[in-house]
Formats: sequence, structure tokens, C-alpha cells
Amino acid sequence: MAICPGAQKATNANQVIINDHYCMWLNLDPKNGIPVKILGWQKTGRPGVFINAPSQLLGMDPTYILLVEDISTGATLTITDDPANGGAVYYGMERATFHKI
Repeated sequence: MAICPGAQKATNANQVIINDHYCMWLNLDPKNGIPVKILGWQKTGRPGVFINAPSQLLGMDPTYILLVEDISTGATLTITDDPANGGAVYYGMERATFHKI
């Protein structure tokens, strides 16, 4: 990871635009940023079937996942719901926020 510039204000994960590029900051820190391309929303267990984003993140269905492509490596990353349904999304154990490039 490296410093990844992007808009100071984050875009809500459910309002990111498919195919647009964002800097995904981990734990609210631009020094822990990954440049990503938004691939779309899916539900766990339904690979290849893209769906509309949830209307809200707080209390969303925990089976929703957001797929993004790491622009640097081409790897597909899976962003999941906050285990407490508090409205945040996570990449592994790290909170992810999306900042328009």
C-alpha cells in the first residue's frame, strides 16, 4: 500500500459508480490507500450475478458484498458488511472508505 490521493470526503460505498476509480483508504488513512475500480455489488453465494447496491448501509443485508479491482495488481477484492451492521464496510479487518480519484 502507498499514499493514494483522492477526494478528502468519502463517497458512501452504496453510492460508488460502477467502473469509476476510487482510492480505497483503509482505516481512514490515505497512507493505507489502494487505487481501485468498482466492479459492482453481489450477494454471497451468487458469483457472477451483479445486483443493485443496497439502499442504505446501516443495517444492510449482511450477504451483500462489493467487488473492486485493485488497479495496481488486477486482483479482485471483496468488501463486506460491518459485522455489527453499523453502516461501515470492511476489507478483511480494516474499515474501507472510497475517495474519488
